[in-house]
Amino acid sequence: MAESLLIGQSLVLAEATKGTGLEPVLRRCFEYREADALLSLSWAAAAGCGPMYLASVWLEQNDCPVHKEPPASPDISRILASVSQSQIEDFWRKWTQHTSKGQSGSTAMT
Repeated sequence: MAESLLIGQSLVLAEATKGTGLEPVLRRCFEYREADALLSLSWAAAAGCGPMYLASVWLEQNDCPVHKEPPASPDISRILASVSQSQIEDFWRKWTQHTSKGQSGSTAMT
């Protein structure tokens, strides 16, 4: 069976992810599948997919970390609901540290 994927937005978003250090920080803060899903959902949001319940359509049509097994709308709700306030705060703290170090010439994370 043939499959056609949209890759333009994904190429830009992959470079933005690499440039900002988003992926390694997500992987330090969340389990592997959860990090992939959150990264893919952030790509869908950045691409303007609309409300998160529509993200599953974007994830199916575009090359992204969860393209092979995109979460359905109820799964997206479950994933987002499972993220705790402390995980969000930990992520922001680590990403701020990472980006601050990147601006000073170093990309190593603590």
